[in-house]
Amino acid sequence: MKPKEAIREALREYVVPRLARLEFSFSDSSLDFKRKNGQFVQKINTHLERWNAEDVSAEFYFSFSVNSNFYVKWHQKEYGTRPANNFLASEMYWNLRGWKHPRPNVAFKENAEREMLLLLEDTLDLGLPFLEKYSSWENAAIRFVENRWFHDKACDFYLIADNREMAHWCLERALEDWQKQPNRSFFVGEKEGIKLRFLQYFGENPPIG
Repeated sequence: MKPKEAIREALREYVVPRLARLEFSFSDSSLDFKRKNGQFVQKINTHLERWNAEDVSAEFYFSFSVNSNFYVKWHQKEYGTRPANNFLASEMYWNLRGWKHPRPNVAFKENAEREMLLLLEDTLDLGLPFLEKYSSWENAAIRFVENRWFHDKACDFYLIADNREMAHWCLERALEDWQKQPNRSFFVGEKEGIKLRFLQYFGENPPIG
């Protein structure tokens, strides 16, 4: 059996029924899972190993992401343009602390059940809590600031959450970070985005960069 077919079959048999009970839909073409949670879309993305071979190897792994089409509409209304992206958080499985089991190989039917049940265990214990935690404007904003990127986007998220104090704090943290590392590179449009938010929401025009 071809690797993608073997992976699709294993997902349908062992993962789809369990996640369907949690209101995730499954795409037969992309092999991804998706569900809506209020203003957010939670996704479990399936990635196939590059070196898979028919009847030899059918390995794959998951990544987890939270996106929001609401943010696209909000950004368009506030600034007259679409945002560069609409994600709140995204992570590969190996960055989720506590993930215990390696990538499943379902090329061999006799091993598929064990491999898939171990994958499902980690997904339920670690992947879904990640999706739930970052289906939150505030949690996603804090994560951006802690990672010292997307300060303008973090500001937006706090504005959506009606927390102007923390929105202003995100912009101040951007200034502090750039003062500590004056030669750091800006993301495309980031410098302008910070200036715009300072002026539009707080009537301030601090020097940046």
